[in-house]
Amino acid sequence: YDGKIDTQFLTNFDVVVFTDFYDLDLLIKYNDFCRSQDKPIGFIYGGILGLYGFTFVDFGPKFTCIDATGEDPRSSIISNITNEA
Repeated sequence: YDGKIDTQFLTNFDVVVFTDFYDLDLLIKYNDFCRSQDKPIGFIYGGILGLYGFTFVDFGPKFTCIDATGEDPRSSIISNITNEA
């Protein structure tokens, strides 16, 4: 979408997704707005910074996420990259 995004525009959706958008003040404004609605608008934000990626999900104050496996998140460190096949 290339048009103007404001809080009025967000009311057209049940869930909004922002990717690779790094204006933190505006993201917080949009997320607060989405949470404040009588029927909260789901808010998903994700980005990729090189080899690092992240996702933030907020479906409102009544949403509960239950970890099905209880496993710790995986983490790795890449120490070397080559062009060899």
